[in-house]
This record gives sequence, structure tokens and C-alpha cells, in this order.
Amino acid sequence: MEKVPRLTWLERDALREIASIGAGNATTALSKLVKRRIDVVVPRLSLVELRSIPEVMGGPEKMATAMYSRITGDTSGSLVVLFERESSYLVVDILKGNALGTTKTLTPEDFKSLEEMAVILSRTFLVALTDFLGLKLEISDPGVASDMVKSLMDTVLTEFAIKSDYAMLIKVEFESPPVKVGGHFALIFDVTTIDRITKTIHEKLGEKRTG
Repeated sequence: MEKVPRLTWLERDALREIASIGAGNATTALSKLVKRRIDVVVPRLSLVELRSIPEVMGGPEKMATAMYSRITGDTSGSLVVLFERESSYLVVDILKGNALGTTKTLTPEDFKSLEEMAVILSRTFLVALTDFLGLKLEISDPGVASDMVKSLMDTVLTEFAIKSDYAMLIKVEFESPPVKVGGHFALIFDVTTIDRITKTIHEKLGEKRTG
């Protein structure tokens, strides 16, 4: 198993700032889509082992909804948006303008709404990251599934033939008063790419200090 890189405070702060830029762009795009204000905020970011994600989500048998995409270009990886199943129902209500608690199960139309949200969220976050790194990256249209969280992660790892053991896990919150819904956004790269990201952060910070 690869040794997980340890993020310094400065690296974590820079990555959270990049994620916040993506969240700001997602806020604009989602609000335009549903014709009312939806705020997307990023309260926390960490580097975790992939095998720990089910525990973060409440345990391997916790029911969840995942939207997952492949990243290609100058590097490869994958991106997964995860919500506990009950939270995904609230997200659907927010996106569709339903009274909260209306959605009790996910219909094909609901999966389509979640897919549209995932496209916006994934692309805005990835654009913020690529702008910072100077990389050319593309992201596939997302798959959407609802199952036990361990089964979902196993599906992603198998389908995308992921070889990394680690993910950049970003806590994401959707706010549409009076409700706030939390989920997770996992960027999965190999350690070489993570090292490249942290190296670029130090280069950028160095330019700021000397400029």
C-alpha cells in the first residue's frame, strides 16, 4: 500500500480555498438551474484512505446515493459525490422545489436531477483545480446509483480500475433556508498526482511571497 501523504496546514488551507472557489461557481450554476438561491459551502477537507470512506459515511452498510465520474487528461483519477440516502432525498426536494420531506424514494426523474447537480458540482470543482494546477483534465458524464456505501465504492473502484489507496475527501454542504444538507466529494488520484498538487501549491505560495 502506498504511504499516504500528510497535508500541512498550508496545503490543506490552499486546497480548501480551491474547493471554495469551485463551491462558489457551483452556487451560481445551481441557483441559475433551479431559479432560486442554493449555497454550496466547503467546511472541511482531508486526505483519507479509500477504505475509510464507508466509516465516514456511517458504516459499510449505510444506504447512500453516489454520483461518480472518470477523470482523464494530463492525469487520471475519479470523482465521487456521496450523500446518505435520506440526504439525497432532501437534495432532490431542494432541486425540484418540493416541500421538504416529499421525496421518499428515488425515481428515474430524481436520478436525472441528481445527475444534473453532479455534473455542475464536479465540473466547477475540477475547473478550479485545473486552473490552479495548469493541467488539462476532462471529466466523464456521471453514473448515478443508490446502494450500501461499501458496495457503491467497490463499484467505482472496479469500474474505473482505480489503483490508488487514498482520496481527497471534501465535506460539502448545500444550504437552501431553512435546510442544510451535507454530503462528501471524493477526488481520487494516485500519490504521484497528489504530490504534484502539493508541489504546485508550494510553488504558487513561493511566487506570492517573493512577488
